[in-house]
Amino acid sequence: MLSSRENGITVYSASTFEEKQSLLTQLGKHKTSKASCSIQKLEDIDIAILGELMQ
Repeated sequence: MLSSRENGITVYSASTFEEKQSLLTQLGKHKTSKASCSIQKLEDIDIAILGELMQ
């Protein structure tokens, strides 16, 4: 699920999988919590990696 906020975009994901941490390190500039990933600007991340995380 995506949530647009005044200070960026938050992606929520309840799932965990083997490659998640590896993909997060490749994603680009972001902040993570247990179930979400916050992005300030889409230009800061790799959209292809975000797509893999959301599958």
